[in-house]
Amino acid sequence: MTLIDFGAGVTGLLFLGGLVMTQMPKHWQTTSGWLLVSLAGIPLFCMAIAIMVKVPMLLFGVMGWACFHAGRNPRWRR
Repeated sequence: MTLIDFGAGVTGLLFLGGLVMTQMPKHWQTTSGWLLVSLAGIPLFCMAIAIMVKVPMLLFGVMGWACFHAGRNPRWRR
């Protein structure tokens, strides 16, 4: 990996983080929140997806968990 590749990757993560920040709550829309989401949150999310693809049982578990929580009644939230 060259320095140009590394710089392009970091720049891409920063731009993607800026796109994600449009959907974040107001208290996260700061410079530190943007850097945290860009340089830690997005790579960790991609790593989690890669692990779930590598181990299919995790993927089925996460899909079941997501379906369970998507079907919940919003009035029962705390």
